Order: sequence, then C-alpha cells, then structure tokens
Amino acid sequence: MKRLNIKFIPELAEMRIGEVGSYLTATTLWHAINCVNWPDQFGYKPQTKFMIGRSESALYIHYKVDELDVKAIYATDQEPVWQDSCVEFFVQLPNDEGYANFEFNCIGTALATKRKSRNEGIRPFSIDEMASIERHASLGREPLEKTGKTTWELTVKIPFGLIGITSIDKSAPLHTNLYKCGDATANPHYLSWSEIGTPTPDFHRPEFFGIMNL
Repeated sequence: MKRLNIKFIPELAEMRIGEVGSYLTATTLWHAINCVNWPDQFGYKPQTKFMIGRSESALYIHYKVDELDVKAIYATDQEPVWQDSCVEFFVQLPNDEGYANFEFNCIGTALATKRKSRNEGIRPFSIDEMASIERHASLGREPLEKTGKTTWELTVKIPFGLIGITSIDKSAPLHTNLYKCGDATANPHYLSWSEIGTPTPDFHRPEFFGIMNL
C-alpha cells in the first residue's frame, strides 16, 4: 500500500488554475503512477506522474504523461472519458461506505460521481458541482487525436466539499488511488499508483487504495 503526505500550500488558493502546475513543480515532489497490474493482458506503460498539494479548501493535482497515440473525443462532462487518454483520482474518507471518483481525459473533460461501488449507489455530480472542478490542459480543450509520442499535462482543482471534507482533520487520512488508462485508445492500458490485486482491470476497489495524509 502506497503512502504520502499532501503538502499544505496556502498560496494555491490565490492562484489561477493555469499557474498551479508550475508552482507545484517548484514546491513539492513527483510521484509515479507506474503499477502495471495486468502485464499479460495490458503491458503498455506510458510514463505517468503527478504532484499533489492542498489549500484550506481544495486539493490540487498536476499530472504529466508521455503517451503514444493520444486521443480525446469527449468534450462534455460526464461522458465516458475513460475511453480516451485519461487520468483519474479516487478518494474515500475514513469510515465512509462510498467513495468519489474523478476522471479526466487529456483535454480536461471530466466524469465525477459519488458511489458505493462500481455499479451501486451512483450519484453523478450536478452541473454546478462539475463547474467547481477547475482544470487546465496543456493540449487545450478541443477534441483531438495525435499519432506518435505526445507529452501532455493536466492540472485540476477539486473542492474539499465534493469529497465530503468540511474541516481539516490531520488525524484522518484519505484513502486514495490514482490511475492512468485509455480503454479505447490505440494502446489500451491500466496503470495505478497503489497496486491492485485483482485478476482483471478494476479501479473500483477501495480495498487497494493507498493512504494520503492531509
């Protein structure tokens, strides 16, 4: 099980989302999303890493990916972005039966819900809630397909209220996992930050989440 500490960076609260990635690069550390959990079925491993920080009211994640044949055909929130070149963040609070999943393609289109499991108790976030998730994509926001190797970056701001955090409790760690996938890309792949012990790809498994301390 992976563990890390989320650095408190109060300056983030005053920044535009397009400035956050470079500031995180200067103030915190990269972490790899590099677990190839199903190598016999899906061995492709695009280089993927992330940085994470927080203000008093939000999480900030900056992803950087080196990937072959990048694809983003979905431009409207709550469409199936996992089929595109996609990064994801799943999070569960202590003693919570459910968890939240935040999924983003490489142009920043998002799918986000609260749910009890992959198929149960699913509540998609509302239009207003989705609008509160700020994003900055290095590739822009228009649909695209690129052949060959592409480096892309994505910065997201997730308000704590969407996760269910109403006040900072440093004694209550977040249970999380981060993923890189692309179900319908030319090179399907399923990478994770914290290792997953299932026979086939399944990101909706909180029992394999890692730990992040606020």
